[in-house]
Amino acid sequence: MNLTTIPRTAITTYLRVLPLPTEADATLRDLAGRVLRDEELREDAARRRQAASERERAEALRTVADAERADAEAEARRREEQAAERKRKADEARRNKTQQAAKAERARKAAAAREAERRAEELAEQERRTRLSQLEEEAEALQEREDALAAADEAQRLKAATGRAKADRTNGR
Repeated sequence: MNLTTIPRTAITTYLRVLPLPTEADATLRDLAGRVLRDEELREDAARRRQAASERERAEALRTVADAERADAEAEARRREEQAAERKRKADEARRNKTQQAAKAERARKAAAAREAERRAEELAEQERRTRLSQLEEEAEALQEREDALAAADEAQRLKAATGRAKADRTNGR
């Protein structure tokens, strides 16, 4: 231990006991190093000042990082909310599209059913007309047959009457 070590040790021990901020501690060490012309004490002060500066810088960087992290988290939440909103809208649009498709399908089926019913009624009407036409043709044929039978009966009656008249004439009546 030399003469410069004793005051340095005393100052270092004294400064350890005092609850001083790092910058003040470094300033006092530097001042003591100048007064005592102790370069080691001054270098220690410079190292402590630099360490304090680095700690301040680190704290500032942590603060910036925390702020950026908070901003990033807020942005992530905002994007998640936007994605959820887009998904909700897409789901709603899909439901609407499905409902519209189902509605259109029901309308198409109803129209097809109405068209089938109309065609069935048209076919039934056509069948009724065809049947009526057939019945009219049959009635006309029956009428013609009846007229022919009546004409044949009349012809036979006339022939019989002519035969009787002829027989009456030949018999002298």
